[in-house]
Amino acid sequence: MVREKEIFLKNILQILDAITVTVAFFLSFFLMGYIRRAYNLGAMAFAPSFDLKGAFFFFENNILIYLSAILFWLFFLSAFGVYDDFRTRPFYRIAFGIFKASIASTLAIGSVVFLTKMTLTSRLFVALFSFISLVLLTFQKRALLLFFILLRKSGYNSVNVLIVGTGKRAQNFIKLINNHKEWGLKVIGLIDDEPAKVGSTVLGVKVMGRLSDIPLLLHEYVVDRVVFVVPRSWLGKIEDAILACESEGVG
Repeated sequence: MVREKEIFLKNILQILDAITVTVAFFLSFFLMGYIRRAYNLGAMAFAPSFDLKGAFFFFENNILIYLSAILFWLFFLSAFGVYDDFRTRPFYRIAFGIFKASIASTLAIGSVVFLTKMTLTSRLFVALFSFISLVLLTFQKRALLLFFILLRKSGYNSVNVLIVGTGKRAQNFIKLINNHKEWGLKVIGLIDDEPAKVGSTVLGVKVMGRLSDIPLLLHEYVVDRVVFVVPRSWLGKIEDAILACESEGVG
């Protein structure tokens, strides 16, 4: 279930990023026109005017740059992990990934311009396009993270967590989750291998079963994550439970 959610979220993020890069393309064109007029740089190829009509004429003649930018940005954003665990990653790591993707994308777009001998293409436009894409994508991701945090604090967009273990470390983990609602983690139950503890509650969370019950619980409940907070003495008996989680696609 969680993998399906992550794939769906990644697809949505990539669509938004493609739209953002498209907006950056046209903003770069109009900003380039403003700069050229402000500094009397004169006319340029493929830009008879710096209005909406001129923007679409410029787009038609530089569509290779546009399509290359979309492909390179999406590829490098994915390669540098911007989409990985997006809802729970700290913003600075996402921003750094976008920055690295901007450098790689700029170099790649420059290579396309050089290899295809697009001599009439404005280097000023390419520079503005890369910079504005970087700025817009960074602000977009920040806005999305704030939106997700707001949703999670309101009880939406949560990740259902099943915790294996009921000891002190497991209890500390529950307290940590309860103190950070913005993480969007919801503990739906606990697992303990002692039969006497099944049905009891720990910090208000019910012990739902034993290790052998995990495969059944994964089918009966919506479980996005299974977190093992157990002593080392349990390592030999949780192997089957881990395999069950892997087979169900639960991280």
